[in-house]
Amino acid sequence: MTMNPDIRQQERIVNAELARLLREQCGLDAQAETIVDGRQPDVLVMRPDKGPVIIETEFAPARSVNDDALAKLGLAVRGETTRVTFAVTLPAFLREVHQRHLAERLADTELQWMPWYSIIDIDTAHKGDVFQLSRELVNAAPPTDDLEEAVSRLEAGAQTAGATLYSKPGSMSHVANVFDRDVSDEVANMAALMVINAMVFHDRLSSASIRYPPPPPYEYRRL
Repeated sequence: MTMNPDIRQQERIVNAELARLLREQCGLDAQAETIVDGRQPDVLVMRPDKGPVIIETEFAPARSVNDDALAKLGLAVRGETTRVTFAVTLPAFLREVHQRHLAERLADTELQWMPWYSIIDIDTAHKGDVFQLSRELVNAAPPTDDLEEAVSRLEAGAQTAGATLYSKPGSMSHVANVFDRDVSDEVANMAALMVINAMVFHDRLSSASIRYPPPPPYEYRRL
């Protein structure tokens, strides 16, 4: 479908602001309208150790945005295969916002998006602001056909972390005592995997939109 050139130019402006918000406010490596593998994704997000994510945007009613996102699956980006794409519907009113105020309005606007994976799995549309979108971009899980690759990366990371334990004087002896084992590569990898597991747990917990009430003031009591 041929797009009105004025609308396409307006989308490019919004894409640039969206990438800037993801980069400056959310800390992501995001670039707009970058040429990769002969194609030009609207926004490209590079994630360390998780692979690239491509965002395709379109103003509402966004009849072709899902097709655009699906078409970007499998795109080669800096030696990695794109296995996650997001189709983001932009509110039509953003077309009328002056560029000077666009970043502020975009940050406060509710967006709608659909994540797509290399294994096609119909998902429900998600809604939220740019910051909620950024959390989903970071945490989008690799599809099940990438499980072997993910396990391989985890094993390599554990071995690297285990080798770091060996480099600290006395640390491996202490770790081996905790596991009631002799010092070995296996013990080092077990300890590293426990640390990785704790880090993943806290990463997932911090990305959840859960607000816990503050703990009550600590009271010193004389026994």
